[in-house]
Amino acid sequence: SDLSETDQSLIKPMAEFLENVLGKGVVYAKDTPNFVANRIGVFGMMVTLEEAYKRDLSIEDVDGLTGTLIGRPKSATFRTADVVGLDTLSFVANTAYKDCIEDEARESFKLPDYITTMIANNWLGQKSGQGFYKKIDKGIIHSIDLKTLEYSPQSKSRFGSVRIARENIDPIKRFKALVNGKDVAAEFIWAVTSRVLLYSANRLPEIADDIINIDNAMKWGFAWSKGPFEMWDDLGFESTVQRLISDGHRIPEWIQNMIDSGFSSFYSFVDGKECYFDPKSNSYKPVINNKKTLSFDTLKKNNKLIKKDWSASLVDLGDGVAAIEFHSVLKADLNPIDGSIMQSIQNAIKWVEDNGYNGLVISGDGTNFSAGANLNLILNASQRRDW
Repeated sequence: SDLSETDQSLIKPMAEFLENVLGKGVVYAKDTPNFVANRIGVFGMMVTLEEAYKRDLSIEDVDGLTGTLIGRPKSATFRTADVVGLDTLSFVANTAYKDCIEDEARESFKLPDYITTMIANNWLGQKSGQGFYKKIDKGIIHSIDLKTLEYSPQSKSRFGSVRIARENIDPIKRFKALVNGKDVAAEFIWAVTSRVLLYSANRLPEIADDIINIDNAMKWGFAWSKGPFEMWDDLGFESTVQRLISDGHRIPEWIQNMIDSGFSSFYSFVDGKECYFDPKSNSYKPVINNKKTLSFDTLKKNNKLIKKDWSASLVDLGDGVAAIEFHSVLKADLNPIDGSIMQSIQNAIKWVEDNGYNGLVISGDGTNFSAGANLNLILNASQRRDW
């Protein structure tokens, strides 16, 4: 059913309850098969299986390439499938194949023969003791060969593109380096990524009204660190469009309109507000966040930065409250305690007192608050009794 059939007066209080009482993010989806996250996420998994099979990549290599390296959960592709269960995965894929008749990529949801055989053998994954992986003994896990369906010890390949990509601390630069690499691993990541980006773009306005709900669904539902449209921006909006065209893909009409109108990113800051591109009005619209949501990125773009150091910054939150934002120069996703963070905290405490502020918040936009520390620094401070 269309959202217009839903009583709008019911949506707002429901969303407020979900956000403010349960503390959850709300995705506004349309009533289409598999909704948003499973529609795109399972498409991504099917495409990954297809592209890996084509290139003779092993199960463990694919999981090494499609996990934390590209901002996805550690369980990546095949380990996730084993945890979910191959039977469940096949139900979701079949739903899309059966019910999404108009889907331009419908054939991708057809189960490959090896999965049909594995399900027939009851090799469903973790719950049946074997799936793509099989536990042989404590700490010994074998993986299946998709072509022979035999299990053997894992052996991970080393790829030059991955080695080069890992030299980048910044996840955006790492991802960019990866898809621009020149070996089989880089080609595989680009093939999967490009198909997922296009598939997501073709789902507007079918499964959701805007790109925000698609991006949020993938981040909250599949634990991707970035949604497809954020990833597209990270890779470079225009250069990605050019590459897709040179690969022979058709660009969705709304993105072509966007280019013709001179827009060059899906997200942008306009007058200090985070905005997203809206195809219906062919313009940027402000992102509407819950009032309780604060982002350091937005604050800094509104001139709230007081002082920036290597691994932390002092930011004004308003209402007489300042904040220390962790953004480790070495590991922005983990924010380990280093000299710069220690120094920033000391400076901030003094600054808050000197300027008559009421409080100080310590946080960050990164995945983890703070995991680990420069142990030498801590040890030396302990030995000096510099509490």
